[in-house]
Amino acid sequence: IDEDNGKRRVSARIGKALRAHGGTNETLFYYTSLVGFNFGMSQDVDELKKLIIKTGAALVVIDILINVIPGQDENSAKDLAPVLRALRYVAEETQAAIVLIHHLNKGGLIRGTTAINGAVDLALEIESKSESCDVNFKSTKVRDTAAFHFDGFAHFSEDKFYMTVSEKSSVITLSRAQDLVIQYLAKA
Repeated sequence: IDEDNGKRRVSARIGKALRAHGGTNETLFYYTSLVGFNFGMSQDVDELKKLIIKTGAALVVIDILINVIPGQDENSAKDLAPVLRALRYVAEETQAAIVLIHHLNKGGLIRGTTAINGAVDLALEIESKSESCDVNFKSTKVRDTAAFHFDGFAHFSEDKFYMTVSEKSSVITLSRAQDLVIQYLAKA
């Protein structure tokens, strides 16, 4: 669900990632761009659920939170809690993982109400600097596992984009359940 970049930009980004991983016209990948979702409205939440069911999506990325809550105050738990509850409901009903992209404030903390952090199962802080291809991932909240961090290295070319594990990364130990999820996703 792209509500931030626009079809031209997001299509180019997706195309580069798919080409880097051997994707073809047969690769199942669906997206919407700038359709104006408002997840504060039950009909838009229902539409999201229908799209997930129709496409069989197992992973849904929503880019970005502020653009799918028009008219809502990101600093208000009263405004955000119903939206976050609705997205959790959709995730549970469809068994799709929903990734919600949100930005940090100038102090380096999650912008808005603490209800955002309270509602998610996993919060990852992703940091990269424009002068480097290093990308740092750090869990800032985990519900079902131990806290973790890892580093990646972004590879850019004119036609492809992919990431590899950085030499700086420490070894990540996964639980049996996490390992099974990774194995399942690798086969998909």
